[in-house]
Amino acid sequence: MTTSSGTLHTIRFAKQQRKPIFIFMPTEEQRKLEQYEGIQYLIKKKDQYNLQIIDDYQSIRNNL
Repeated sequence: MTTSSGTLHTIRFAKQQRKPIFIFMPTEEQRKLEQYEGIQYLIKKKDQYNLQIIDDYQSIRNNL
């Protein structure tokens, strides 16, 4: 997911609709990959997007 991907557009739309947004924290190896550029961008802007960064599915369930 690059910074111009459709996923980022979807996240902006979810924010407008006041839906919860969860992002999995990428591993060290994944952080080096270009396709995780968008995720890294979102993590840096997590407060702006009201994101919940998680590392397991149980965290989503606990936060709904």
